[in-house]
Parts: sequence; structure tokens; C-alpha cells
Amino acid sequence: MSVILQETEDVCLEMLDALEGLSADVVEAERMAEIKLKLEGVKNSVSRSKKKIMVRTEEGKTLSMKVKTAALALEKALKTLRKTSRSITAETVAEPMMRSLDQLEKEARKVETYWKSYEAAIT
Repeated sequence: MSVILQETEDVCLEMLDALEGLSADVVEAERMAEIKLKLEGVKNSVSRSKKKIMVRTEEGKTLSMKVKTAALALEKALKTLRKTSRSITAETVAEPMMRSLDQLEKEARKVETYWKSYEAAIT
């Protein structure tokens, strides 16, 4: 099992828990549902990927580290959002968070594509 991806999955779980504590005046309900859905998808992708032997290769480790870095950037953006006062518009803070989430999704897809390409080649 990939330790890097396990740590990333743990960060995703912590963020999902933290999102439950955000009030509706910080992030609108529709946006919150979108964020949770995307984050859950990333968590599931990382969970599948961490069990694959190919993520233990040098290339796999590099890709896994990029996912972890993206997850930590999203976690930082979420912490900023949680500290946002009501005087600052939620959209101003939520947009960087959405960009971080999109980057996290992109990096998680790269890892999944990497190990899937090897599985396809050997079957």
C-alpha cells in the first residue's frame, strides 16, 4: 500500500469532515454539494490507487506526491475559507478553493491513469 496515498486519503477525509462544519453563509448549499461530491470522488480514486503495485514505482511515487501536494493546498484553502469573516464574500475565498480542488482531481486522475495503463497492457 502506498503510504503517500494513504496520507492523502486521510487529508481528504479530514476535509470532508471539516466541510460539514461550514455554515451556509460561507458557502452556498449548491456549491457545497459540488465540493463534497468532487472531494468524495478524489478520495475514492486515491483509495483505489493506493492498493496498486504500480504506485510504488518511482513514477508512481512522483505522481502520488503531486496528489498529496494538491490535497495539502486544498486543505490550506479550506482552512482559509473556514476563517473567512462574513464581511468577505464567500465567492472571493471559494474560487481559489475550487481551483485547488480541480487541481487535486487532475492529479488523482493522473495516478489512476498511470496504474490503469499498466493493467491494460498486461491483460
